[in-house]
Amino acid sequence: MGGKHTLVIKAELSKLEEIRRFIESSAKSLRADGRAISDLRLAVDEAVTNIIAYGYQNRQGTIEISIDRDADALIVCLRDTAAHFDPSSYVASDQRALPEREAAGGFGIPLIKQVVDEVSYRVPDAGGNELTLIKHTE
Repeated sequence: MGGKHTLVIKAELSKLEEIRRFIESSAKSLRADGRAISDLRLAVDEAVTNIIAYGYQNRQGTIEISIDRDADALIVCLRDTAAHFDPSSYVASDQRALPEREAAGGFGIPLIKQVVDEVSYRVPDAGGNELTLIKHTE
């Protein structure tokens, strides 16, 4: 029980189910409730999909996913070496005015921001991207 969990995986859409299972089992072992697990699974799924499709643009790469618990929060960190993009500063346009966007995407980042409590981004000294998602559990 407890402790940081880490998964390093190829940046491929076919790996999404494995990532979902990793988030679920890790969050359970960190004493997360069902709602927090569901929200994190959705947020990580959206973030990883964006990393693969827009960051790596379907080229080869890896994604490191770690999940840990602080006193009252679960902290998920995603690291990759794809093109730089800061989703924490992304501002969506009025999505109600653009129903045709559903087919083209564009809802992932707003969805992530809706289901987690904090989103932060940084470029590590070694390069790449580091996206941190925090979900408060109390």
